[in-house]
Amino acid sequence: MTLFENPIFLTQKRLVHRAGVFAAMAIAALIGLSFVVRLIAYMMGLTILGGYQSIDQIGKVYYGWILALEIIILPIAGFCRISRMLFEDRKAGLWDSNRLTPLKPANLVLGYWFGPALRETYAAVVLAAFSLVIVVMSGLPITFWLGTQVLVWSTGFFFGLLAVLTGLSTPKSEGSAMLLLTLLLLVPISQMRLILTNFLLPVNGIYNLLHDATGRPDPWATNPTFFGIEIPSIIFCLALQILLGVLLWRVVTRKVAHPFQPLLQRWEALVLFAILLIAQHSLLWGIWRGHFPAIFDEQNYRNANDTEMMPFVHIATIGIGMILLAAASPHPQQVRIKALQTGRSDLRLVFSRSALPLALGFSIMAGLVLFTYFDFTTADSTQTYLIAVGNLLVFFLVFTLLMEVCRLFFRQRAASFGALALFILCILPLILGGVFESQTLARCSILTPGVLALGIDGEVDLPALLQTVAAHFVIAVLLFFLWRSLWLRLLPKAKPATAKV
Repeated sequence: MTLFENPIFLTQKRLVHRAGVFAAMAIAALIGLSFVVRLIAYMMGLTILGGYQSIDQIGKVYYGWILALEIIILPIAGFCRISRMLFEDRKAGLWDSNRLTPLKPANLVLGYWFGPALRETYAAVVLAAFSLVIVVMSGLPITFWLGTQVLVWSTGFFFGLLAVLTGLSTPKSEGSAMLLLTLLLLVPISQMRLILTNFLLPVNGIYNLLHDATGRPDPWATNPTFFGIEIPSIIFCLALQILLGVLLWRVVTRKVAHPFQPLLQRWEALVLFAILLIAQHSLLWGIWRGHFPAIFDEQNYRNANDTEMMPFVHIATIGIGMILLAAASPHPQQVRIKALQTGRSDLRLVFSRSALPLALGFSIMAGLVLFTYFDFTTADSTQTYLIAVGNLLVFFLVFTLLMEVCRLFFRQRAASFGALALFILCILPLILGGVFESQTLARCSILTPGVLALGIDGEVDLPALLQTVAAHFVIAVLLFFLWRSLWLRLLPKAKPATAKV
């Protein structure tokens, strides 16, 4: 079945056309035409170039404005449109009705992926056409236009698939979509040029193509590196989007086919975590090249803000790990049903279905990546490494155990009690440390040791941080015994159901 034969796509297309697409296309055409007319005026000498020295420079400026509008319309507005449509169809029961049809899960996904955002697609096509006119009139190479357009449209497709996943996996897709977009848009506008979201949007690739060489070094105009090997920005951006897109496609189609299963299988969560972690650290590794935390000299200077990214990346790693652990963790009732089906009522079955092995896998993966930063020639380097990896291990174990213990003990109120426990362990010590101006209290937060150890500004007491990580590990051990006792009380209830008739 082709896309234009897909009944879901055709239904969404009729809805979009019924609401009207001419106004959106006309607005896009008027915007593009205004830039073209202004450029013609420059070429005819009817107005001066202002601060620009050549027609190709002003052409790049106008093209950049149109490109910014394409990014707002296609990836961002399209993301909101798709997730909102799925939310409305789920609320009205249309999604469940569509799942009962003979359509394959892939056909359902394709229909919602390309159908709801047709109005935005038409407007983006009009803007792309006018941008091509500006490129030709300015004497810029066609490959320049082609490269930027490929990045914009690939980002639009990637965000569209991400919108489908958001619409399927969250109870309130509109709020989740706005939260996700806010996080993705706030990070790139910061001074951190090597943050991974700059290559998912993709800010770095488009900036490189629009940048004019002025004789002075511009850190934002440099190509990214993969563990010291320079790669063209467009290649890095496309490779990252394709890898994540293939994995997202598998996740979305399986979610459609099996809506009551965990969002991610454990190997999928591990692969996704590995892609994000390796891609992010490959960008940063070129700053220190295995000699963290030594700062590079002036001759190798790129951007001072790059050296401050390790604590931020550490927090981001924890955040991504939390999301993936929650997405891959099965509900205890699913584990109990599996015990009834197999006749097994031991902790080995529980552990094989739990997210605990995944938490260990995340920690091992993070430890291997961080290992490439350190030369271990000093005690400080070894302690810093142990604190960072130990902090990640403890947090992932504590989060997973808290999540599963709250599900076993509090059932319907698990989310609220889990959030309360995380607040006490993570945020409350930071608040108390700020109120009483005590670094000791702030260091008690389960988030603090790794951030302080990886920060390169100021002196930190590494032995004290190592002791803090050890104390946090005791909390993880106590949670494990509580988790074990709760499962041992629950599993015997499944034994009578395993008797053969």
